[in-house]
Amino acid sequence: MKIIFLFLISCISAFSQAQTGKLIYGSTVQKEGRSKEELYLTAKMWFATEFKNSVVQDNETERRLSAEAFFEYQPSSSQSDIRAKGRIKYTVTILVKDGQYEYDITDFRHEPSNHSKGISVGLLTNSEVFPDWKDKQKEVKDKIWKDIKNELSRLVFPVYLSLNEAMNETNVPNGSRNR
Repeated sequence: MKIIFLFLISCISAFSQAQTGKLIYGSTVQKEGRSKEELYLTAKMWFATEFKNSVVQDNETERRLSAEAFFEYQPSSSQSDIRAKGRIKYTVTILVKDGQYEYDITDFRHEPSNHSKGISVGLLTNSEVFPDWKDKQKEVKDKIWKDIKNELSRLVFPVYLSLNEAMNETNVPNGSRNR
């Protein structure tokens, strides 16, 4: 129950980014007694496990890790358009400090499977509707937009759970604490 509550709090944080319009699921998580090095190595192991097919950007100086990944997207609503089937690409970033880590899951971008006949809504923002009011397919894209936004919490939640579980682990490989 605590995990679900923390995720919901991070979702509220995601939608509080109204100034920039950027859609962000993220939070700062306190880990009292855990060193920056220990949290960094734990995050590195999590990225290596969860993002095997992704390039992980590793900034050792800042203790920041990030990777791009994607979710498969299948329109869930009968009102959504099947031509929107495809992927939702996103970026996960973790910054560690002594006793805490910050994570952001952001930069959600929809791409259809069939690039020539598919419909894309592009970069997802905090807007309730598809933001380009001049688009010829605005009505269809509004439905796709809403469907994707409804699906995002369901898609992001397993990433959050996996990260939370990994960062709760206190086992760091032998010898890596002195690195």
